[in-house]
This record gives sequence, structure tokens and C-alpha cells, in this order.
Amino acid sequence: PASRQWRHTDRVVLDEGANVGDLFGQVPLEACYQACEEQALCRSFAHGPNGCHLKGRCAKPGDEMVPAGVQGDDYQTFYYEPCEEARVAGGDSPPHRLSAEEAASARKAKTEEMQSMMSFALRVLEFCFHCLDASPWPFLLREVLENYALAVEAPEDFLWRRASGRMVGPAVRPGPAAELAAVTEPEMPAMDPPDDGVAPLATLHDTRRTLLRLQVRWTRGLEMEAEFWRQKLSPDPMENDRFERLQTWLSSGAVTWYLEEDDPCSFVVLARRRGLREPKVARSRGTPQPRVLNVGCGPLAPRPLACPGQEERQVPVVAADGLARYYLRIMDEHGLRPLFAPIQCPVEELHECFPPGHFDVVHMRNALDHVFDPVLGIQRMLEVVRPGGWVLLRHARNEGVAGHFRNGLHQWAFDVIGCPESKAVEESGGCAPSFLVWNPELRVDVTAYLLGRGLAAEVRTELRDHPSDDAPPDERYVWVDVRKPTAVEASRILG
Repeated sequence: PASRQWRHTDRVVLDEGANVGDLFGQVPLEACYQACEEQALCRSFAHGPNGCHLKGRCAKPGDEMVPAGVQGDDYQTFYYEPCEEARVAGGDSPPHRLSAEEAASARKAKTEEMQSMMSFALRVLEFCFHCLDASPWPFLLREVLENYALAVEAPEDFLWRRASGRMVGPAVRPGPAAELAAVTEPEMPAMDPPDDGVAPLATLHDTRRTLLRLQVRWTRGLEMEAEFWRQKLSPDPMENDRFERLQTWLSSGAVTWYLEEDDPCSFVVLARRRGLREPKVARSRGTPQPRVLNVGCGPLAPRPLACPGQEERQVPVVAADGLARYYLRIMDEHGLRPLFAPIQCPVEELHECFPPGHFDVVHMRNALDHVFDPVLGIQRMLEVVRPGGWVLLRHARNEGVAGHFRNGLHQWAFDVIGCPESKAVEESGGCAPSFLVWNPELRVDVTAYLLGRGLAAEVRTELRDHPSDDAPPDERYVWVDVRKPTAVEASRILG
């Protein structure tokens, strides 16, 4: 570069100074020159086969280098002359006050360094997550995943948050998938190490191990998802191609959250006809308020439903999403003031956010295939819906296939299987279409599972045309209506 006269050492110097930025991979030397020129705190950099690392110290001829034959001898230190340290002239004078530009550059460098290290940790975890909690390493798997999520949410404010104890968390919560894989798992595997420090890896079932791997991958996809919504919530019409939709929602709370041919109000009516006949409801002092849960709602929480017969008191729609805290922070960054906001609650943890039987209808559209354990998510939805209530699932068919199940949070595909593959049986004695959840590692006939376990009184599954006008002709939508048994039906099923 013309602005500086660059020199280099034969090997990297021992005293490199503070790190002020990194470029990873096979980075051309010219790119390192440019990066250092643009970084206000950069005084030299180390360049080698795996990238270049910007440093805040002025290197000089004669600086001691790493010995030949040791790690790092395949790197060289590049420095320029003349080089002025970031200090005012005059002997032992204190460091000069950084300009606003230099301070911002320093913060950005530290943030990028932290993000690079966290991303590397997640990539490594995909191959060793099954033994992390039982190893001498001082961090739990849950702790690493939670901190990565916090770093994605607020990188500038991130501080590592230690786990409160060796507790079983979402990453190792028992799910139904092990039973669906035609294997038995009599009890929860021990995730803490034994006294002698040897990990009982054989106790961690293959299906559980697969679900843990999917959660690690899911966590890695958070950064892509956060960037996507940062654009979709931007108040800049040049950046946001859904700007008008955003403005409408901000001013009125109006947003299309269910499909045109769908009718949540009709399911509220059906749920209350059955639910109000429940013995527990009949003995109560009053009729419970109708409620709808829109889970996996995204950032645009809807306003209440205007259902027939509820004109005086509209049906409230509670919006919950596992990424709500990201949306709320992005809204704050953009200065948005919505009339309605989502609640932070992943679908796998709905039972921890709401009381049992709290909603007449639970609705989820194009979101269940984004979670790391969709079958467990369906169980949790059924826990918070009232007896006789409905869980409505509306999803594009086989969404994860196009990205090979590794595009962001898309790790699952949903499909409909028919006779003779389906094991679901109609009351007439024939077989009915089944709801299939699958990826290259796991395959679950959800209809057979829900009916076989008595978790559902009926499961209606069908393929419909894709609702988008620009969708290809062969694109379809999977519609699933799941009704929770009433108390009478449950006793009959279990009896």
C-alpha cells in the first residue's frame, strides 16, 4: 500500500501486543494490509496459513521471534515504518484519549474476536457435545449454548453468564422421539460425571444424542435468524422490503397471522362447546375466558380476534416465540413502539410459561419446523390447551429439504403419508393420512404417536395448495388439526 512502508520478520514476533481484529481462513496478504490500514488501532499483523491477526503494538527490526520448529513459526509479523505507538509524545506520558472513531473501532474489533471464538466453539461442539458435561471442562453444554445465544442477541454488551448449577435443561429434557424410534429408554440418562470422572457415554441414547446435536446446530443458526429479522424490522424502506406491512402493524396491530381459508374463531367455538361440559369447569364459579395462543409468532404480535358472539370482549391472542427477546432488542435498536409484543417462550417450554389447559386454541404456522424438537413442542402445546381444545399446525411441505436441513434453523421437514404406510386408523376401520415429521436422522409418525399415547382424541391431516401466489405449482401445505381429549375421552382411552 502506498500510504505505509511495510516490512516483515522471518517468523512471528513473541511480543505482538493486544489483538485488535482477525480475518480467518486463507486470507490474501493484500487483504491483511487493507484491514490493518482501516483499523485505527492496528500497528502490525501476523499473517499465516489460517488468516491474519491485527495487533496494537509497533513491531521493530530485531524483535525476538518464536523459535524455529515450534507452533507459530509458519506465521510472519508485518509492520510498517515509521510507526507511532498510541501514546502522546513525551516519555512515560499516559495513553492518549481515544477518539470516538478509535473507541468504536476497538469495540468492534473485540466484538468480532468474541463472535469468532464463540462460532468456533459451536462448530467444535457439534462433534463433542455428548461428553462435554461429563468431562473436566468447566463449562456445561447448556451454559455454552445459552451464552452463544446471549452473544448473538447483544454482542456489544455480552458478558459470560455462568450456569447456576449442574441442572437438566432444555438440551437434555426427555422427549418422545426415543420411543418413536422403536427403542426403549427406561429412565433419564445421567448427564453428570460419576465420582471417578469417567463419562458414562453408553447411557446417552443415540436418539437423545441426535437431538442434542440438532440443538447445537439450531443454536448456530441463531445469528442468521437474528440478521434476517434485523432487516425485516428496519424502519428504512430502502432496506426493508416489507416496510408497509411493518408500518401497518405498528399503527394498529393488524397483521395476517393465519391463512385466509383458516378460521381460528370456529375452533374457539368448537373447543368451548366441548370444554365447558368438563366436570371441573361445571364445578367452577365462572366460565373461563376464551384465549388463543399464537406460538412461533415472529416479532409481529397480533391484536385480539373479533370472533362472532364476542363483540363486547374480543378474544385475546397471546403471542409467544423462542426468539422474542431478540425481536424486542431489535425493536429497541430501531426505536419501534409496537402496540402488541411477543412473549419470550420456546415451544418446547410452553408448560413453563403458561398454566395447564390455559388456551382454547393453540396455533402455529411455519415455525414448528424451525425448532430443535418439534414432537416435544407438540406435546407442550397439548399441555397448555384445554381439554377439548385444538392445536392447529400450518406448514409448508418439506421446507428443510431445499437447504439440506442446514439452512439456519431449518432442520426438519413435514409431510403427509397415506395408506398403507400410515398406521393411523379411522373409526370406520380404514386408515387415514398421517402427519410425518422427519429429517435424515429421525423419522416420526406423529399421528400414530399422539393417538397411541392418548394425547389426542383426533388428528386431521391433509395436503392443501400452497397459499402464496408465487409458489411453484408443486408446492403444498401440510394442515394438521389436533384435538385434545376431554376428561371423559381421556378416561375411556386410558381405561
